[in-house]
Amino acid sequence: MVTTQLTNVNPETLSAMECQLEACVVERPTTRGLCECRCSEQCVFKLPVFADTSGNARKNDNSDFLFRLLSSFDTGTMELWKYENGTTVKKADLDATNTYGTYYALGTWTQYPNQELYFGYFLEWLKVFNAFGAGQYFVKTQLTILAVTQTINSDIFVLNQYEDYLADETIKIKTVQNGQVRRSQFDFTGMNWNQEIRLKGFFGFRTPELQTDRYLDEDYITKQVQDEIVDTYTMEINKFMNGSVCEDFIYSRMLANEIYVTDYNRCTTEEITDLRVVLEEFSDVYEYRYHSGRAYEMKFTEAAKDRFKRNFK
Repeated sequence: MVTTQLTNVNPETLSAMECQLEACVVERPTTRGLCECRCSEQCVFKLPVFADTSGNARKNDNSDFLFRLLSSFDTGTMELWKYENGTTVKKADLDATNTYGTYYALGTWTQYPNQELYFGYFLEWLKVFNAFGAGQYFVKTQLTILAVTQTINSDIFVLNQYEDYLADETIKIKTVQNGQVRRSQFDFTGMNWNQEIRLKGFFGFRTPELQTDRYLDEDYITKQVQDEIVDTYTMEINKFMNGSVCEDFIYSRMLANEIYVTDYNRCTTEEITDLRVVLEEFSDVYEYRYHSGRAYEMKFTEAAKDRFKRNFK
């Protein structure tokens, strides 16, 4: 900070002295991974994924892709692409091959109407890493429906060799889908469709909540019937999700039959790996002007409710 002090407020000849005062530098705070560019188009959303040759499931990620056609005359193809030297390069066809994961062809599911028109891929990033190395990837899908072809590019996946410091401040959510999600084009009934996604976030703040069932006896003494402790957890999605990821994660995956969470934050009290949980509420939603996307805070309870003590069998 620079100030100017006048030696005489009415000088015949104006004179002044400048002095410098010490001051700290104050940085403008950022908010939950908010993009500050105020761009007219939303910034490209990138999903972190990791691979580790040890085969440790905790250190290896997978991604799911599912599509639907309208009739048996329609067609669909899937390809894996990678960014190299400022351009995109096709690395592999994903159709009819399990080289990089599991391919689900048309007719894989036939239990319920229209399921025979579903096709998809469960991509194992370790196999991609072994074949093509680290880098930025996306899946390009071409659908020809009623003789009209459209191209759908997935979000960008940033693939790296697993390191604890790289996975820090992320969480991995696995879900298993069955049943029909209203407003969705998919009926997951009988499919046992596995989904997996890694997001910037935190899962923890384990909080025990006591639930009691008691009564007063004839002497007005409180007697225990059953006491139960239910663990509650907080999930914070710290980076704003774009529209497509947000819609899929909140309105489909969070309605799944089974939800499993793994936390990778290094500064935590306990390690959480594939903990099965139940969504209880959306505690808060963060959305700002000049930015397309939302961040969330959610409450979960552990799916297993077996921490109780009762006085009867």
